[in-house]
Amino acid sequence: MKHAKILFIFIILTLIAITVASTAYGWFLGQNIYQSTYSAKAGVNFWDTWTLENNIFTASLLLTLLSVITLPQRSTFLSFMSAISQSGPVTKRLDMTSAVIWRLLEFGGFFVFYVSTGGYSLTGQNVAFLMMLLGHGSISITSADVGTLFSLPFAPGTSSESIVSLVPAMEAYQLYLGLFATFLVLTGVRLVLSALTNMMSHNRDMFVVIPKILLAVSIAISLEILGVPMWTVNAGTWMSYMALIVSLFASIAGAVLFLFLRVHMGDAQQRTRSKISQLEEDFARFQGELVSLRNEYESGDVTPIDYRRRVTLLMEDRAHIAKELGHLKLESLIPIRDSPRKFGFLAVILIAMVIILPLTQGFYYGIQMEGDKYIDWKFNYETHKEITITNWAAGLDDMESLTLDDLTLNATPEGEVEFLTTVRQWDQAASFLRMKNQIGTNWMELADSDIVYLRGHEYWIAPLTFDYSATRTSFINQHLIYTHTEGLIVLDAYSGDVIEQDSLVALLNRSESIDIYYGEGRGFGDVVFTDVSGFEEINNATFQGTPDYNLAGFESTFYMLAMGPDAWSFMGRNMSMLVQRDVLSRVRTILLQGLTADRDPYIVVDTAGNLHYAVSIYIDYQLATGYAKENYMRFLGVVLVDIGTGELEFYKSPTAEESFFIDRTYMDYYDWQEAPHWLQSQMKWPEDLYERQLDVAYIYHVDDGLVWQAGQDFHESPDNSDTRYIIMRIGGEDRFVAMHNSEFLDSAGRNLAGIYVMGCGDTDFGKLTFYSAGEPGFSTLLGPTAAVQAFETNDEVRTQLQLWGKHRYGNRLLYHLGGDLFFVIPVFLEVESSTNIVIEKLGGVGLVDAESGEQVELGSSVVEAYYKMFGLLNQTAVEAGAVGVESAIFDPLTIDSGAFSQLVLGLRNNDNVSNDLWVDIVIVAGNFSVSWHGSEVAPTVYPSNTTFTLSIGTVGAGDIYGTSPSVTVYLPTGLVLGQYLVYVILRTEEGVADQVSLILTVT
Repeated sequence: MKHAKILFIFIILTLIAITVASTAYGWFLGQNIYQSTYSAKAGVNFWDTWTLENNIFTASLLLTLLSVITLPQRSTFLSFMSAISQSGPVTKRLDMTSAVIWRLLEFGGFFVFYVSTGGYSLTGQNVAFLMMLLGHGSISITSADVGTLFSLPFAPGTSSESIVSLVPAMEAYQLYLGLFATFLVLTGVRLVLSALTNMMSHNRDMFVVIPKILLAVSIAISLEILGVPMWTVNAGTWMSYMALIVSLFASIAGAVLFLFLRVHMGDAQQRTRSKISQLEEDFARFQGELVSLRNEYESGDVTPIDYRRRVTLLMEDRAHIAKELGHLKLESLIPIRDSPRKFGFLAVILIAMVIILPLTQGFYYGIQMEGDKYIDWKFNYETHKEITITNWAAGLDDMESLTLDDLTLNATPEGEVEFLTTVRQWDQAASFLRMKNQIGTNWMELADSDIVYLRGHEYWIAPLTFDYSATRTSFINQHLIYTHTEGLIVLDAYSGDVIEQDSLVALLNRSESIDIYYGEGRGFGDVVFTDVSGFEEINNATFQGTPDYNLAGFESTFYMLAMGPDAWSFMGRNMSMLVQRDVLSRVRTILLQGLTADRDPYIVVDTAGNLHYAVSIYIDYQLATGYAKENYMRFLGVVLVDIGTGELEFYKSPTAEESFFIDRTYMDYYDWQEAPHWLQSQMKWPEDLYERQLDVAYIYHVDDGLVWQAGQDFHESPDNSDTRYIIMRIGGEDRFVAMHNSEFLDSAGRNLAGIYVMGCGDTDFGKLTFYSAGEPGFSTLLGPTAAVQAFETNDEVRTQLQLWGKHRYGNRLLYHLGGDLFFVIPVFLEVESSTNIVIEKLGGVGLVDAESGEQVELGSSVVEAYYKMFGLLNQTAVEAGAVGVESAIFDPLTIDSGAFSQLVLGLRNNDNVSNDLWVDIVIVAGNFSVSWHGSEVAPTVYPSNTTFTLSIGTVGAGDIYGTSPSVTVYLPTGLVLGQYLVYVILRTEEGVADQVSLILTVT
């Protein structure tokens, strides 16, 4: 039996040892895999990144040492737990062996805690990261800086620029504050636990409990005083500062005085406790005599009269003892009773000072700062600096404010016709349904679709990802067969047409297959193995890049063993593996603290046709100063992840700078390169960052004190609104921008306050402009909700909507078209196909003027609605005695790019004399050619149009002349549909006689 017990213990210990060793080896193997992967694929040291160059361990060790400083053989925690359990005497002192074991456990627990939390102190400062900054020389602090920081409450007029210049010193100060505050916090916790333990003790001593509580209070006040450099300051802040100092002095003095009284009155206290013990014994004795007397009476040994007399006497004595006992216990709980008058007098003075200073601040400064001194004492000293520093922190200090008139300046209906096919008619939901039907396999599905700007046009691009339920049916399928997805779906954001075959080749400049080994979606979270002997990847594809890691020998055996029984047959084999294939996780894994990856990666295409995921990286660093109501945020650049090889490349944003220590640190850490033009033209401002910045801009664009106090010009995002990446014409130039509407905060009418426009692509990248709709706090322009209401109440629209039945509205985008602002409202119809697949088609597009909502048009497309809105499809009738166009039509109305359409013209001379006629075919925009009578017509190019002139010759009185020149159109590369406005102008010797407008559609 003894041997069996020993064997059992040995087996248990062996299993524990194997588990610990396996866990440790697995962790180190994982670290090695990541270290090798990121070193080869990104040029980044994975270990140094997550450990902050080993500062996590250094910081955790320091924090642990500061956390365990206490008396060697005392543990307030164990004492407190023993007092709660009430299972025996309170543990006050540990024996040496127990003390050593407890200290080792405590040390190990704190160390693991600090490492796992990233080197954060208990008061919130990440001392590990600050130590790394200190080691890089990015931050530092001098004694002069400390003096300046603690004198700020007495200098409320300090400028915003001076505060910003002190930020590096504040960050360095936070490092030392985090270390020291950790010691203070743990000490305060120990004092509170000790006080609670004393309170639960049978022989509690309030002369000991109260000093401990006061010392804990003094620690809390000290932490607040240590935070003074990060305060915001107004005219009365110095009084709060002084009140804290007095409170600190009062709490420490009170603790010292109570300890002094404890020593001075120790004999009196001991006598009081002795009296209480004696009275408690007497009380218990009287209680026992009452019980005994009751027993004697019930047995008949005592007469009723004698019983009542003796009970009365015993009850009187017991009541007297109970009263005296209560008095003594109360006296022990209120130790200042019968204490020297000097103590009471001093306590009154200290309490009065602690109360009077805040009251004075509240009545003298507080009331006036809410009244006639608001601007001078509150706004100018404090709020204005908050506005300035918050805008600087959020990267908005260069935001430009213009009016909507500046946006539409010099625009005319005719001059913006060419812009119409850049309008986003198809939204993400409708495009997703259309693209979904293009997949054609049962093991792939669409990943997230994003707007991509290619060759001057917008497309919805949705790479394919895994249908997780279809590909994760076995180990071989999950890790060896379905290693990649194939292709992506591209849809024209204007026409809704799917780009495929030759058009897709032309757009992407590549003809080879698109194999996505690194992408988005749940399926890319799996490790896969490539080039495994005896197995072929789906569709016989082969991974063309360098594997992230090669398993061999014992590493292979261990890794496959850990993956479960299905993988055991591969143990020991050489296995080429790909890890961290989800592009967002792949990038996030090597980001330093304070960096954030935008949650919406998107596809970009280089000049050679290679596809990459662009993951936007921006700084999101919490500053120490209280003036910054938002983190320090800057767009650093994008990390490109090659979809086929997993290579990572860092390209910095054109807005990236190195003037501030935070920017400089992050720019130095990674191998940032200048963004080539092809990438810059497709680059988007990160959506997450943009919306964070807008939350700041909505409020902190106000810099007038009275307007701020009234809150009349604060903005908010409209309901169901989102960032829209669109092509907007600004100053006659088509620009790729991120646009967001804004409304006045809590406005009942939900009027449009204006639009925020952030430059993307290669024009004014990162420049934020607010186009105001009116005066601060006032606008009559419709918001998106009101625009829909105006659209629906139009008689023609209402009738058509009833005919369509079930429908929904797409993105209600705001464009300026023809010199006015219009909401473009696509109407999508839900259609169920023969295979019960629900799709959506574009029923029509509405235009609603934002000025009044009275101008409403509905067309099959935005082009038709625009032409109807501005009357560009007029055709005149030839009156008697006039020369004019009898008829004009394109045949066919829709042609392929490079094909021609016959412009069939009928010209009538109703005049009573012969006239020489000329026909001008005027093209506002587009690549056109005109052939007439077998010859090419040489165009005349003007700044605003291209004109092809046909010399008809003399047409007699009353004659009709017919002709049909051939018009050929070539679409720009990558564009799959265009609708062009063509003017046909008939002239005589005396000038223009007639004019008609036609639409020609090119696919």
